[in-house]
Amino acid sequence: AFWRSKVQGYHLTNIILHAGAALVIYWLITILFGDRHLSLFTTILFVVNPLHTESISYISGRADPLSTIFMLLSLILYIMYIRKENMVIAGLSVLAYVLALFSRESVVILPALMLFYHYAFGKKIKKDNIFPLAAVGCVTAIYALLRMTVLRHLLSDILNTSTVFQRIPGFFVAVTGYIRLLLVPVDLHTGYGIGLFRITDPRVALGLLLAAVLLAYAFKNRKTHRLAFFSVCWFFITLIPQSNISPLNAYMAEHWLYVPSIGFFLVAGYAIKSFYDMKKYRRFALTIFCALAAFYMFSTIKQNTYWSDPVTFFEKTVRSTEDNYGDRVNLGIIYFMMDKKDEAVEEFRNAIKINSRYADGYFNLGNAYLELDKKEMAINAYK
Repeated sequence: AFWRSKVQGYHLTNIILHAGAALVIYWLITILFGDRHLSLFTTILFVVNPLHTESISYISGRADPLSTIFMLLSLILYIMYIRKENMVIAGLSVLAYVLALFSRESVVILPALMLFYHYAFGKKIKKDNIFPLAAVGCVTAIYALLRMTVLRHLLSDILNTSTVFQRIPGFFVAVTGYIRLLLVPVDLHTGYGIGLFRITDPRVALGLLLAAVLLAYAFKNRKTHRLAFFSVCWFFITLIPQSNISPLNAYMAEHWLYVPSIGFFLVAGYAIKSFYDMKKYRRFALTIFCALAAFYMFSTIKQNTYWSDPVTFFEKTVRSTEDNYGDRVNLGIIYFMMDKKDEAVEEFRNAIKINSRYADGYFNLGNAYLELDKKEMAINAYK
């Protein structure tokens, strides 16, 4: 309503939201661990990381920072309520959660994060101050009921035919991919594909092994290394909505790491802060931190070229994924609009080879043949 067709305004809004999310993350870490240096290192690594380009440069990706702001505000206010027992703060916590739900539905994981806070930091749930937790639970239950009834049609049609047992192996493949992206954020792209994997796939076994090792380490050392325990559990808990228990249109996506990545950057920030606290290693810590932040920053600038125009975007996407028939059709449409009819036909054919039941591929192939005056071939494609 405000910016209409001025895309600069939408990009500006996303950048402001991303900065806002970073400030809320800083606030949360300060409240949880009481260390401003840790908060600062963690937040800066988060805000300049190229992994978040999809959430910010992609205009409709704003759901990620917007929902993150409200969800973390709700968690912060809940922690403040536990400490001060002020009903106004409790009400604001519930309101922030409702706003988060209106922003993006993956925030239904917040009640679990609230319970996890009690477990991780040894805070007992008192009967006298259970109101916000109970209210958040009721809101979640009402939303879940609406989602499975009135709003059920919003579920992905693509994966409604698959079972949860067919989809879950893909989550463990994604775990490996996410860890790789967090450690080495290169070759970033969208459109990882639906990815239904067999349980016998070695990539599934590797992801399962990594998850088991990380969680085993976290729980074994939860009393002596609370930050590591919190970070690992945060990563996996906040990934649950994207685990494909409920059908999604991909097995993994970079923007799904927006909230889970906080756990990774918290560990990285802690490592840098540990050296920074030792006077003789302070300069070394700052050098490593600045070098890492600069690498992230320049990688983000470079990654923005991926979003610069439709041809660059779709060409890189289809090169990066083997089974992405949808974006092959999108690339074909762009070629078609550029009067590159032969290239368009090739992309539509490639899409049909990947998925012989993809109607959009045949429809656009028929349009291209019609423009090339190949009427019989067009009719066959339409049929």
